[in-house]
Amino acid sequence: MPDWKTHIVFGLLVAIAWVAVFPFLGMQPNIEKVSSLIFVAAAASLFPDIDMRNSKMRGMIALLLAASVAIAYVIFFTSTWYYAIAYFGLIYFLVRYLPTKHRGVTHKPQFALLFSAAVVLVYIGFKHTFAFVDVATWFFIALSSYAVHLAIDSL
Repeated sequence: MPDWKTHIVFGLLVAIAWVAVFPFLGMQPNIEKVSSLIFVAAAASLFPDIDMRNSKMRGMIALLLAASVAIAYVIFFTSTWYYAIAYFGLIYFLVRYLPTKHRGVTHKPQFALLFSAAVVLVYIGFKHTFAFVDVATWFFIALSSYAVHLAIDSL
């Protein structure tokens, strides 16, 4: 079974291929686009293994989600801010240690499409723009990196 290092190497190879394709799409590969591309390709190539208990991606997602909920709680409910600590712990441990089946739903092509759509929504949220070429490009960057993970796992 391939480990996270194998998946990230192949995800970065996908990123290199996309940098080569950028000029054909009318996109100039600047530092912002290349660093975003590397981040998206690496995250998409590791994300399917979120269903493994000791996955690095699962730990990061658990921490990010728990911190986001705790920060939002503190912002909206300042008078009872101390509950945010309990929410952080609860969400972190639920996401981190919830029993899941490896190679379950996150290893399906349908989930790859959903993940890629989520990447596009995050892109639109950060850029506040909806240029079709950019949206389609980021969708296919995430999809191809995710698909490489699924392909490697099927070998």
